[in-house]
Amino acid sequence: MKFEVNILGQNVGFEGPNTAAEFDALTSEGQCLKLAMRDIMYRPVASPFRRAFISKLEELTSVKRLVVGKKKSGKNEVDVIETEEVYFERIKELKVTAPDKTWPETLALANEAGYAAVGKIEDVIKKAGQGRSDIAQQWIDKAETTIGKWRSGESSQEIFETRARGVLGDDWEGLGDDPSVETVAKAIKAFFSEI
Repeated sequence: MKFEVNILGQNVGFEGPNTAAEFDALTSEGQCLKLAMRDIMYRPVASPFRRAFISKLEELTSVKRLVVGKKKSGKNEVDVIETEEVYFERIKELKVTAPDKTWPETLALANEAGYAAVGKIEDVIKKAGQGRSDIAQQWIDKAETTIGKWRSGESSQEIFETRARGVLGDDWEGLGDDPSVETVAKAIKAFFSEI
């Protein structure tokens, strides 16, 4: 099977296995499924789980994430808040819990919120499998280029963020430091549709 990937703005094709069994024959049994599940767990599962988990911790402990700076977003300045990881480490160090709860009980309640946000893994897999089919290749290519620019520091993020945030709403926050190509592609498509 031929796979294409956008590298430095050009589509580069590679031949690869046609089935999971062929893939596993090149590595080890079950490796295809493991890699597919790792990709599913990384973006469509971890991001909504993390957002809901942290939001629930903020609610339970009444300790909010700290504003660590300001950044320009279009013509406005917006707060930059501490990352989810930094917040979680701070809460653990402070040993803050929900009223009348232990730390493990507080974590269990936050985990429940995370699991509820994700839903059934089967549904996540189905949705992920449909993700790119409704996005034209041109938007995927632009997304891969944009992500590359963000990572290299050639950020066009401020202009892009202003328009994309309005279209994506809460999903924009899920882009994080390593955004999914599908989410960025949808945002870019919306961005170019509006101008």
